[in-house]
Amino acid sequence: MAPKGQLSFEFLIYIAVSAAALVAVFSIYEASGASQRAASTGIYMQELTASINGNMAYQSSSFYAYVPPGICNVTEGPMPVSAINGFALLGEIYIANGICTNSPGIERLSLSVNYRGGYNLYG
Repeated sequence: MAPKGQLSFEFLIYIAVSAAALVAVFSIYEASGASQRAASTGIYMQELTASINGNMAYQSSSFYAYVPPGICNVTEGPMPVSAINGFALLGEIYIANGICTNSPGIERLSLSVNYRGGYNLYG
């Protein structure tokens, strides 16, 4: 029969190994979650860009689109944007402040031609 001290020491070793394994699993889980969130944001940005490009064929149009939170980083006041996070637009666009009111979420957006030859995008 093993002494009680030896059993307690072995138990502490098992607990330490278990804790290290849990820390490793949680760090892997967090890393995969971050990459998955980044990939889904890219897909939503691509979908928004496609919706904008599709409505640039008209002088003015309104459409519903999912506005991801990443678009709010480029919309601090009207500003020219030739690409949204790496997704090319068919023309120069000026994004107004109101686009991020319910972001992330589905919003009704308006797109119209401006006097500079570009487009204005409003929320």
